[in-house]
Amino acid sequence: DLLATLIAELGETRFQQFFDAGKRQTLDEAGEEVLLLADDMLAALAATPPEPVGIDSVPSADDYGLTPREREVLGLIVQGLSDKEIADRLYISPRTAMTHVSNILAKLGVNKRTLAVRVAVHRGLVLPSGASPDVDDAAPAAPVQGGRRLGL
Repeated sequence: DLLATLIAELGETRFQQFFDAGKRQTLDEAGEEVLLLADDMLAALAATPPEPVGIDSVPSADDYGLTPREREVLGLIVQGLSDKEIADRLYISPRTAMTHVSNILAKLGVNKRTLAVRVAVHRGLVLPSGASPDVDDAAPAAPVQGGRRLGL
């Protein structure tokens, strides 16, 4: 039970202080705090190397049910490309690119592209460059700044 765990970790007095402070927040304030906490958690996860595990216990792209095309699209998402840029790169319509992205998010169990990138890199589905981990001769990824591919 999450509540019992929080009380045990914080102690009843400190838990009650946090609980009372939370009751005084507006919905917007609480939402902002959740986003800040999520950013802090993601930063902490990024700074913590994953624990070594046996090769058999790491989910592969197949375990998530990703098709080869979805794996290709996922690599482009990791590179920071928009749906339109993905469509241009793969010679498909923007709507088809958007459908691939939606399917990938659903299969990875996330609702944002940034979380899909996090899962994909953390689980080894793609390299941080966006290349598949099993492709040794992949072309270097285009430089990315602010989540967008640079036109160099």
